[in-house]
Amino acid sequence: MNERLKPCPFCGGKRIILDCWEGIHGLNYYVLCKKCKITLYSSDGFMLKSFDSAEAAVNAWNRRAEVPQRIDGKPAGMSAEQFEACYEDDSDA
Repeated sequence: MNERLKPCPFCGGKRIILDCWEGIHGLNYYVLCKKCKITLYSSDGFMLKSFDSAEAAVNAWNRRAEVPQRIDGKPAGMSAEQFEACYEDDSDA
């Protein structure tokens, strides 16, 4: 597997590891940020469990939420002027 792990979505740390341990049903994979120690497990009700494959763990870690939108449909964190500038019609130029 050659897919690279993205930086931590919480602290921006770049020291991200993919690790595993052997359980009664085979290998269990998880991802851990060495900077803030956040880890990614899939949750199964009361018990936390790891992923069944390295690929599943990496894909879950690398998945990112969509950019939040304000109620008016403009990207969050962008002023109205900045948003409008992105869509200015410069066909007259």
